[in-house]
Amino acid sequence: MTSPLLTGVNNTTDAIQNGSWAAPGLSTGGDIAGLGNVTNPLSAIAEAGFAFVMPLISFLGDALPLLAGDPNAITSTAQNMGSTGQSVSSLANNYQQAATTETAGWSGSAADGYQTTSGQQATGNAALGQASTGLSSAATGGGAAVASTLAQVTAVITAAVGDILSILAAAASQGADSFGASMAAAIVHTVATAVTAAGVVAGLMGTLLSSAQNLSGLVQQLQDAVSKAEQLITQFTGSSGNAAPVPTAGA
Repeated sequence: MTSPLLTGVNNTTDAIQNGSWAAPGLSTGGDIAGLGNVTNPLSAIAEAGFAFVMPLISFLGDALPLLAGDPNAITSTAQNMGSTGQSVSSLANNYQQAATTETAGWSGSAADGYQTTSGQQATGNAALGQASTGLSSAATGGGAAVASTLAQVTAVITAAVGDILSILAAAASQGADSFGASMAAAIVHTVATAVTAAGVVAGLMGTLLSSAQNLSGLVQQLQDAVSKAEQLITQFTGSSGNAAPVPTAGA
């Protein structure tokens, strides 16, 4: 049961599962559960009594809401598509085997025609099943990639927060006579630290975006294949979508 359609779906699914869509530097091993628990490390600065600098550095946390998601929805979608893919692929194999077995003694144009029809139906169903498996892997892989990026972005912000707190605490510890000047310098240093960290975050987000675009292209290929598989099946089943029955040898 081979065809250009099924070969293409298999190759696209392999590309999704082996992570070839991931740009260099992107990890696809993140814990999807983390997407439902996004916290902003910048809150530690306000809690330490330095809320007055927050308007100046809040941009550092702007990426975090973009990385939040519903891990249960992602997992459920992936599992449902994966189960569907396995079921449809199994049905396609069983149908192909039954059609071959039950018509083993047939000969002539009728036998050839039926074998062609049943083979096309089985191929179409197999393509649908494999495409569902590929889409399941895309949901899982994409979610894991976002989760990895979230962990990296959070780590960068957390490190910057630690540096900023040290800078501000040192300035606050200065005597009353020099507090104003030292704090002014500390604020400049604080903003510069946030800008540097934001540049790192932007790089991480850019890597994720590039990877997402690659993955989206593979998903589109699967969606196109699904349309072709449906057309292939309905070409022989009609609008009802009922597969041609497997005849018995005495039919």
